[in-house]
Amino acid sequence: MSKAFGAIFGTKAKGSSAGQSASGYAALPEFAQTAWENLINQAQDTSGNLDTFKNAPTTALQTQGYGTLSDKYTPMTDEQFKTGVNQFMNPYTQDVINATNKTLQQQAGEEFSKLAGDATQAGAFGGDRQGVAQSLIARDLNNTIAGNTAALNSSGFNTAASNAINQYQNTFNNQQGQAVNEVNAGNQQQLLDTQNQQAPASALSWLQQILSGLNSSTGTNTAQTVGASPGILGTLAGLFK
Repeated sequence: MSKAFGAIFGTKAKGSSAGQSASGYAALPEFAQTAWENLINQAQDTSGNLDTFKNAPTTALQTQGYGTLSDKYTPMTDEQFKTGVNQFMNPYTQDVINATNKTLQQQAGEEFSKLAGDATQAGAFGGDRQGVAQSLIARDLNNTIAGNTAALNSSGFNTAASNAINQYQNTFNNQQGQAVNEVNAGNQQQLLDTQNQQAPASALSWLQQILSGLNSSTGTNTAQTVGASPGILGTLAGLFK
């Protein structure tokens, strides 16, 4: 192993001349050489585990969230629409219709009474003219009641239908929003998992930076810094396999 370290980090001294001074790894004190050797050994072990350099796998939350986001919006079925409308129909609509129609009937009754009084004064009570007038009043009453009932029912139905459709749309939107939250949470979990998975390599890189601060130059040679070679977890570790 010493030859390999010497080839990469420098050579031992062979004489007393300045040109033959020890440099690089060979010039380091024993404790520093031991530290470098331990670092390389650990780098060999770490580089043999490819998972250490990969991102962590997709989390369950990411899978679930992406699955929901890929779902397309599906229009309401007839059965869902009917159920939604019935849910939002105003239970008091019929009460309003009954109260309104009762008022119309009372007004018609007053007209019938007035017609009868006028016919009596004219000496024509029970005559054909009175009968025709009563028929017209009854016809107008029925038409008004029918129109009023239809208008109130239509208004109630339109409101219920709008609410049912909005509820269905909001349910889909809420599901999509929840899916986005799941993906974001899954991304954070994957990031943490990746950091934990890559922790051994990160720790070795941090240790390499510390050891690289030890200048190994001696004598009059140009300074050579241990650790200047790139990629201790790749290039260097590969030399000792």
